[in-house]
Amino acid sequence: MITLDFRQRIGLLVIGMVCGFLLLAGRLVEIQILEHDQWLAAARTPNAGWAPLVARRGRILDADGLMLSGDDIAYDLVLYASAWHGRLHECDYCAFHRYVKPNQKVPKCPRCKARPFAETEGRTKRGLRFVDRRELTKLASALKMRRTDLLKLCWDEFKRVEKSVNKQLGKLAVERKTADVRNVWADKGWRPRVIVRGVPYEVARLVELYPHRYPAFGILTVNARQCLVGPPFAHLVGIAKREGERANRPGGGLQWVSRARGVSGVERLLNRELTGMVGWKQMRRRHGRMTDEETDRQAPLHGLDVQLTMRRQDQAMAYDALHKARGAFVVVNADTGAVLAMATAPSFEPRDYNTVLQYWVERQHRADAAAKKGDRIPRRQVSRLTPLVERSCSPTIPGSILKPFTALAGLHAELISPSRVIACNKVFHNSHGRVIRGRMTCHKAHGPLDLHRSLTESCNVYYQTILREFIESRHEEDFLALGRMFGFGEPTGLPPENARRAAAGWNFDKSGWGEKVTAAIGQGRVQLSPAQMARAYAGLATGRLPKLFAVAQVGPRRTEPVTRPIPLPAHLLTLVRKALLDVPRIGTAHGWSLEAHGIGCKTGTAQVQSSRNGRLYNSWIAGFAPARANRPRIAFAMVIRDTDLPSADACGPRLRDFFARFYGGE
Repeated sequence: MITLDFRQRIGLLVIGMVCGFLLLAGRLVEIQILEHDQWLAAARTPNAGWAPLVARRGRILDADGLMLSGDDIAYDLVLYASAWHGRLHECDYCAFHRYVKPNQKVPKCPRCKARPFAETEGRTKRGLRFVDRRELTKLASALKMRRTDLLKLCWDEFKRVEKSVNKQLGKLAVERKTADVRNVWADKGWRPRVIVRGVPYEVARLVELYPHRYPAFGILTVNARQCLVGPPFAHLVGIAKREGERANRPGGGLQWVSRARGVSGVERLLNRELTGMVGWKQMRRRHGRMTDEETDRQAPLHGLDVQLTMRRQDQAMAYDALHKARGAFVVVNADTGAVLAMATAPSFEPRDYNTVLQYWVERQHRADAAAKKGDRIPRRQVSRLTPLVERSCSPTIPGSILKPFTALAGLHAELISPSRVIACNKVFHNSHGRVIRGRMTCHKAHGPLDLHRSLTESCNVYYQTILREFIESRHEEDFLALGRMFGFGEPTGLPPENARRAAAGWNFDKSGWGEKVTAAIGQGRVQLSPAQMARAYAGLATGRLPKLFAVAQVGPRRTEPVTRPIPLPAHLLTLVRKALLDVPRIGTAHGWSLEAHGIGCKTGTAQVQSSRNGRLYNSWIAGFAPARANRPRIAFAMVIRDTDLPSADACGPRLRDFFARFYGGE
């Protein structure tokens, strides 16, 4: 056994102390110098909290840079979901009664200021943390609702949260995950619940200034999306709906953040580009509360701005031209395909979108219920009347505005020539001489017609004869192929368009002989949208088919025009153009002064259904106009749906008033 004297023991003790000091010094150097940032962040984490910095959603601008839709401050009324079982207290002097929480100090009687405010045995009530019924009534009246409705909103939200929490806790109790139990309560139980969105500023000020009167309520200030231009741009710009989503915090974990998501129009088409990335700021905590002292920050990444191709005043003029009718009006740049106006009527106020949607959904449910009971209420009647339908890109029966393309198909296939004469005695005969009546009848007997006169007077028999010869020679596919040259059966690329419906509107699938023949005059199973017709007339005017686009620029990226040549001889297009230029002068559009603007157009009256009071039509007018008064060469298409007027009377005055304002009164 080794024994150490006193000096040796002192030496070992000194060596141990020196080694400990060296280890401590090395550790301090590592913490303070080598890993200073890491340990500093770790030291701050227990006493810091992360708050989100919501990114601004990109603005939507018109062609002149004026804002059409942007972020604005909004106020939401939130409920702190906590319930209590109150006991009834009644005043001995004035009989005033109130339910008071068990752990709340019993106040004086608010009516006579007397004590005691005695407890009544056996009477309890489960309620939320409201102080006075009169204050709740005052808040409900400021929200323009009844007190019972506000209470119902609160209780429905509380019960929904309570049911969800109990369901989650029941699952976690079996698994015994205490950490997840705390997360469930923090996520669904303690988080304030929004019960009324977009409350007025007066209500927000009332709740914020007097928190002791409304302890169960709070105000959440958020960024809301606001469309600044009203009904003319409601369908094109679209609606952005606010909703909560979970975002990753830099310090770990998830947090709910209120953001906007596009549900229609450009807002939905470019939702990814318009939406930014959430930023975060780290705030110091003291005594468990967040202070204003900021320790770290990650800046948010704002969304990109989107600029449209149309001017605000042009869109307003197109919307006013429809004059509260059910229809659509599309004006495009014939050379580039840029949309100059795309109006739909009836429209709606964007701020009332939720109210309008709820009304028409309930009306559709009532129509479905009536149909089940045997009432003859057509289901499509509701969708025809609703202002939520975007009609500029909705296919419908085009009528006689399709005849110029039937003429081009016949000229290209050499079935007809410009000088060929076909006699019209008001009725159409098949190849065996049998008279075919119904939709194939002309409105009058035109007599012998050549190509030019058949277009100006819009003869049905002339073009049904052309398509009958296509069918008899078994070359009807050539007729469809020419339609595809002008974009029929393919989407135009505009935001609200349904590509599947656009493709299904131009074919002969499941069509009989009669329906194929009526396709020559735009009847039968042929369905095309106003946007498709405006694009086709742009190709007819220029010889190149453009791809339509309504977005000129997304952030720094500009949209380049895309066109493709139409593989038809130029002289054939010239023949049809000359005939369309005479339609406003001596044809079916005569009398509305459209020839003063150099317009070439074609009218069309498509029969859609018969009613008790008469027939209903889709009244069309489509064509092109030259470049004038600092305006480019344009193509247009207008439809007034479900009207009892022919196309010239329904569309002529509207188009005349629009072009008078569009060209500056020339």
